[in-house]
Amino acid sequence: DLRDYRMEDKLLTVRLSVAKPFTSFSTVGIFNFADEERTLTLSLREDLGLMGDGFHIYDIFEKEYGGIEAEAITVTLAPHECRVLRLTPTSDRPTVIATSRHITGGAPDLIDLSYEGDALIGRSAVVKGDPYTMTIYDPKKGEITGITVTPDKTGEISWLYR
Repeated sequence: DLRDYRMEDKLLTVRLSVAKPFTSFSTVGIFNFADEERTLTLSLREDLGLMGDGFHIYDIFEKEYGGIEAEAITVTLAPHECRVLRLTPTSDRPTVIATSRHITGGAPDLIDLSYEGDALIGRSAVVKGDPYTMTIYDPKKGEITGITVTPDKTGEISWLYR
């Protein structure tokens, strides 16, 4: 569901809201059409319509975890640069904060997520020979873990994180 876009001072912001029965997150694209560097601060609540105690910020292109933010995010863009960020609500359980298959960080490829005790169990759609990484934040360990598989066939895989 494409929820919001706005163009202001040669900066375009686009937000895609993803809601599945087992997870929800937003992917935000920020585009600088100017010939000079620009810095943009977005309020999570007012500008992006996100409600919650905090959100994991993950840069899809750079494959970098940006920490947890509760109020706002600030992004500096080089001339004609684009950044794509996935914003995932925080949780007291292990949480998928991105996948590598799609620019949204998981919208088309995450098929299912569930928990058995402290274990996170998932199913993902994968492509033969294309390395697939699930980036998971574990609040008990306070760390990010990347799990990568290179499937030998196209289809679904099941996985488990403890």
